[in-house]
This record gives sequence, structure tokens and C-alpha cells, in this order.
Amino acid sequence: IHFAGTETASVWMGYMDGAIDAGRRAACEVLHALAVEPLSTEDLACTYQNRCTEYEHKKREKSQYPTYRYLFSFIVVVLAFLFYIVYTK
Repeated sequence: IHFAGTETASVWMGYMDGAIDAGRRAACEVLHALAVEPLSTEDLACTYQNRCTEYEHKKREKSQYPTYRYLFSFIVVVLAFLFYIVYTK
């Protein structure tokens, strides 16, 4: 089963362009799965498998110090609570 629709688009979700893109992607995947004839490079590039590998090198590396983000959030919440207590009296 191959789903196509604006909600399954890789870009322009919710728009007609996204629906067209998703339909083309699904059609290319079906043709690739059936292997009736070899796909062109352009058609093969629009398949889901190729799109996943296209952006692998752009993945953001995890921070060495992820706890600082949580610590900062905690401090902001505590300060907001203290200001609320002080200025509501």
C-alpha cells in the first residue's frame, strides 16, 4: 500500500503542490516496486528511500551538554513563579 495526499507530502503539506508531489512520489514508488522497467534518475530521486538519504548528512548532532537546556528552562520557570508571588501581593 502506498499512500499519497497532501498530508504525506515531504514539502508543502496542506497545499495542492504537496498533494501533487506526494502523488508523484507514490507513483514512482509503485513503479519501482513493480520493476516493470528501470526508472529514470529523476523519477528514482523522488522516491521515499532517496529522500531519506538526501538529508542524512544535514542531521544535527546531539549536544554534549543537553542538561543545560533543561536547567535553563527550570530556572526560567522558577524565576517566573517567584516574580508572580512577589508582584501579586
